[in-house]
Amino acid sequence: MNSAIFCLHYLPNIEWYCHFIRFENVILEKHENFVKSSFRNRCDIYGANGRLTLSIPVSGGRDHHRLYTETNVFNGSNWQHVHWNSIVSAYGKAPFFDYYAPQLQEYYLKEWESLFDFNLQLLQQLNTILKIETPITFTESFENEPGNGITDCRNLKPFFLSRYYQSFESRHGFIPNLSILDLLFHEGPLAVNYLSQQKSPA
Repeated sequence: MNSAIFCLHYLPNIEWYCHFIRFENVILEKHENFVKSSFRNRCDIYGANGRLTLSIPVSGGRDHHRLYTETNVFNGSNWQHVHWNSIVSAYGKAPFFDYYAPQLQEYYLKEWESLFDFNLQLLQQLNTILKIETPITFTESFENEPGNGITDCRNLKPFFLSRYYQSFESRHGFIPNLSILDLLFHEGPLAVNYLSQQKSPA
């Protein structure tokens, strides 16, 4: 069985998913340190003014020596409301928004303590929506150099991403490699086909 180790991202981008679907088993790194200003708590969507970064605030922002799994969300800023409103503004008129949005909105209607748990729950819901059944397991310790033929996807190589329809493309052009939400809301059931058809990195 071909397996790979991935870092768990917040609403992973399209390249992350292009890699993800190419493995029979995915191992999520559960013992790494939290890295600030990374995709662990950030994602990019396509807003009316172009690329928009959504960032989840975390508690203890100056502490650089925490495990990812011990990093807590800071819920004093009403970030869930801000993020969901931004997603609605960006994709409310996209072809498949009304169909998929209710399945994701519920995750923004309550407070979360663990950033890792929030991202994991979102990932599992996205996989359900996309009908991706790849088994997910977790590392038992930090894997610096994974052996046994396991591919390390924690530092992703770029794919050659082809164009698909985007709501604001006429204003700002096509923006590749946004959050999987961008592809899902615009391509719907064809999203996984798109992921599988992208050219692998050299």
